[in-house]
Amino acid sequence: MTIGDESDTGRGLRPFIGRAHEVSVIDQCLDEVESGLGCSLVIAGEPGIGKSALADEALRRGRARRFATARAYCAPIDGHVQDPIADVLTVLQGHDDHDHPVDPSPGGAVAALRRLSSDAPLMIVVEDVHWAGDPAITVVEWLARRLRDAPILWVLTARSPSLPTGPTSDVEALRQIPGVIQVDLSGFTVDEVGDFVGHHHGSAFDTEAVSSMHDRCRGNPLLVEELARAQARGEPDLTPLIDKLFGDVVRSLDAVARDVLTVCALAGGTIRHELLRRVEAATAIDVPRGVEDAVRHGVLVRRPELAAYACRHPLLTDVAVAAVPADRARRVHAALADALAAEPGLAVSSPAAEIAHHRCRAGDDAAALDALLAAADEAESLHAPGSVLAHLQKALDLCSRVPRAPRGMLLMRAAYAAEVVGRNRDAVQLARQAVSAGEASGPALGQRHLLLAELLRRGHHPPFEADAAVERAAELIGDDRGPAGVQLALAGCWHWDRDPRAAVIHGHRAIEQAEAMAAPPFLAQALVQTGGAMTLLGEVDEGIALARRGREVATESGFEVGALTSCVPIAAMHTFAGRPSHGADEALAGLRRCDAATDSATLRAALAGWAAYSLFSSGRWAEASDLTVEAEADGIYAALLPLTTARLAAFEGKAATAATILETSVERGVSVDPHHAASAAWAAWCAGDLARAHQVARAASRGEGLPAAVANELCFLAAFCAGPGDGPPVLPEEASGATTVVAGHWAVSARAAARDDEASWSEALDSWQQSDGWPHMVAICSARLAMRTSAPRAHDLAAAAFAIARRLSSPPLESLAVAAAASAGVDLQIDLDDPDPHLTPRESEVLRWVSTGASNRQIARTLGISEGTVSVHVSNLLRKLGVGSRTEAAVRAARGASA
Repeated sequence: MTIGDESDTGRGLRPFIGRAHEVSVIDQCLDEVESGLGCSLVIAGEPGIGKSALADEALRRGRARRFATARAYCAPIDGHVQDPIADVLTVLQGHDDHDHPVDPSPGGAVAALRRLSSDAPLMIVVEDVHWAGDPAITVVEWLARRLRDAPILWVLTARSPSLPTGPTSDVEALRQIPGVIQVDLSGFTVDEVGDFVGHHHGSAFDTEAVSSMHDRCRGNPLLVEELARAQARGEPDLTPLIDKLFGDVVRSLDAVARDVLTVCALAGGTIRHELLRRVEAATAIDVPRGVEDAVRHGVLVRRPELAAYACRHPLLTDVAVAAVPADRARRVHAALADALAAEPGLAVSSPAAEIAHHRCRAGDDAAALDALLAAADEAESLHAPGSVLAHLQKALDLCSRVPRAPRGMLLMRAAYAAEVVGRNRDAVQLARQAVSAGEASGPALGQRHLLLAELLRRGHHPPFEADAAVERAAELIGDDRGPAGVQLALAGCWHWDRDPRAAVIHGHRAIEQAEAMAAPPFLAQALVQTGGAMTLLGEVDEGIALARRGREVATESGFEVGALTSCVPIAAMHTFAGRPSHGADEALAGLRRCDAATDSATLRAALAGWAAYSLFSSGRWAEASDLTVEAEADGIYAALLPLTTARLAAFEGKAATAATILETSVERGVSVDPHHAASAAWAAWCAGDLARAHQVARAASRGEGLPAAVANELCFLAAFCAGPGDGPPVLPEEASGATTVVAGHWAVSARAAARDDEASWSEALDSWQQSDGWPHMVAICSARLAMRTSAPRAHDLAAAAFAIARRLSSPPLESLAVAAAASAGVDLQIDLDDPDPHLTPRESEVLRWVSTGASNRQIARTLGISEGTVSVHVSNLLRKLGVGSRTEAAVRAARGASA
């Protein structure tokens, strides 16, 4: 046994990762002890799960509150374990001002701990109590009971082994302590594993590698570190430690149990009893005896809900697979594939995927290719494009070894799947290969060129490349009235937001052809895109109604992805028409449906992006800041969310955050997106760099084929931020001849910024006040108009601008309102040093939960947002309330409720 002092935390400078809920439990225990009551915390978990790291964090937090601390480590020594209490008392009394001999008896320990806790609250950490003998555990339990009225926190770590190897001491008595709190540690999440290996190895691992480590180790930090270290060094990832932990278990089995474990491991770690029985003869195993022995040794566990058996741990599966000779592994895989093909219901999850897995490993390339295509079809029917792509990529790898393999068709399907999961660059590369495969001609080849054109349009690629692909497709398709002809007509609708008149013409032709062919997916797309074009031409209600009809067609025909996709253009239609709140609700509804229906990263990113943009436009900034997308996509539909986030950060005074997001976007090729220019110009204006804002906006406003709303917004920014000598502004009419409600508002504002007179700013203010959003523009127009009008009206305008700025929590807008008041010579009578008591609806909601003592993790789960977002809201509300802690915020909230 050893005792740790303040310098001995076991982790050195290693950062503490995750465990937000567990840390909140520790804080609650510390609060209870500070109130004068004793408390006991048991931290349980498998070896390596992070029990000691959490105990370290408890010690750190306790010392920060001026607790006296002691730490004991239990370990078996020659079959005996020392009593931890005597050593704890020795350390604690070594820091005592009074000279008291150490009395290790239970009564003496009670007296000593009472005396010591009268000077300062105590924290006593006893590690690995599972090694302690029953008498020592009984003493700890007895002391915790007797000292329930003393300010002492007992933190006890105990192992709950993942394998039945190790200590067997009974620690149940600790769970009987009155008021005891037990924390059962689970593994890290994928994100936490990423943070963990990132702190140790920098950016050496991509998302896929991190996910694999998480799955194989079940988030166990010790095992994750072993795999990460081995992979970083290019060494085998079944490291000596992992082999020691799991390999010794496998090697200790008799042959019969090892054979059953091997088949289970080759089956993927879980196998139904009936499947095991069916491959018994082919694999030469003794199922009844082998299963019994494997379960008795703890390497297999029964899964009665599946009538199956499972390997105890994923790394045990890896070790067992690594030990199988190659020839035997191929025979077992072939037997499993044959049995599953005869009875697919014996699969644990996806029958076709499991058959493909075994066919590939059995070495029969032709059979494996057929199985992979069937698996891709199965995944497609389940709306799982990520799995579709994985199967197709494996199939493409086999094409060179299988005569007459349909490589061109596989490339087309893989390209589409890659786009759906958010890998536009890969999708374009696959489509280029499909065009060059040489297996198609005429309309069929034209369809490949159309797919390439659409993928180019969806990514950050030069526009002329997509145009050239469409022209080549038109040459090949000609007057075809089949699917290729409809797709060519649909291609004319792609730019409905940039050339709505042409889109309406092509759209009606596509609708007519799709109805004649009775092709619901094509008809749904044509209706939605034509409706979008009509909206931009002023037929707002008619256009949205047509788009909704397209969604109905998609839903009725089972085209779920098409129905979900329609939420993006319909959200855009509402927003362009000056109804951003409606647009936000449309996109948010689609996002909720998307999470349950498909794993399309592109669609999730597009829906989240339009939701954020519409929420920002409608002034619902707190909701916009809640939006995140776990998977990253690299196409144009993935750009809007981070660009809106950057714009929001800039308006909230977080210039560094906005700059980082914009820089990252440039690295990913988003700088060609006009929304990037608008966000960058706004960020520069918020930071006070008017020259930069003008330069960015003016350059981008001269681009060709911009959506009218974005083009006119850029014209406004260029004029608004212009300085002496910057030349004449680019007027909206020069940027785009098409118009929408919002495009019109931006055009009026651009002319006001260029003329900078009272009449023009008054017209601009009136236009924005007619919409249901854009409060930041109402504030800007009010402030500028205040500078150009008489004092009485100037005061009201500046005050209104300042009120909007406060409601939005926007320092740049506050500064603009104050400057406008100063320029107009009016006094707003505002104490700028006072904290802003106004909370956003989301901050008020978070404050209510903070007042109940809920942790950030609990609040995040309740509200359906991330812990990081909750942390931001908590920081903002503390700042606005002018308090320094959650407790003070809760007191202020209680006072406000009783006022």
